[in-house]
Amino acid sequence: MSTRQDYLEKIGHQLDAWEKDVKDLEDKLHHVEHDFKESCEHKVNDAKVKFEHAKTKLDHLTHAADDAWDDVKDGLEIAWDGLKLGILAARSEFEATEEGQ
Repeated sequence: MSTRQDYLEKIGHQLDAWEKDVKDLEDKLHHVEHDFKESCEHKVNDAKVKFEHAKTKLDHLTHAADDAWDDVKDGLEIAWDGLKLGILAARSEFEATEEGQ
């Protein structure tokens, strides 16, 4: 089992990668046809909100006392799953629009 610091670093690196994904999706919004833009924009905004939520949870985890570690870690993992699903949903929406164009 990895240490607390290893876990935080791993999560931090993945969060950085997902932040890039969210920014890439935002950039793609400029190239989406009007018919699909609202749906794509909704998915990207949802992913952004989930990203900020996960980022906040990671910050709380980083500063959590040892006795609160497990509870805060569980909260981060729930936020993490939501972010992962949000990014996948946004990517899928863009793929669907690209196929429909």
